[in-house]
Amino acid sequence: VDDKYLGTLGPGSHFAELSLFDNEVRSTTVVAKTNCTLFSLEQDHFRSLMLHRPGLLLALCKALSDRLRETNRALVHCGEGQLLAKTNFVTDSVSSS
Repeated sequence: VDDKYLGTLGPGSHFAELSLFDNEVRSTTVVAKTNCTLFSLEQDHFRSLMLHRPGLLLALCKALSDRLRETNRALVHCGEGQLLAKTNFVTDSVSSS
């Protein structure tokens, strides 16, 4: 399957968060258009953070829900109903600390 452009991420955005929940291989490829500062979070630190900051978990769940709904809308419009095997996001100066 050819790579598909799905969108542009901006400052404060996150990606590959699904693997923090299920320990599976990430489902997206991200390509930076500019220099970026990125923050990496290991699964054990993520789980500890969620225990101490449950509001962050709720915000992440909302973001995942929003992305799933957007993907569903895109699939409805793709015509053939085929799921994309590989997806891409392009970042635009994603920066986090």
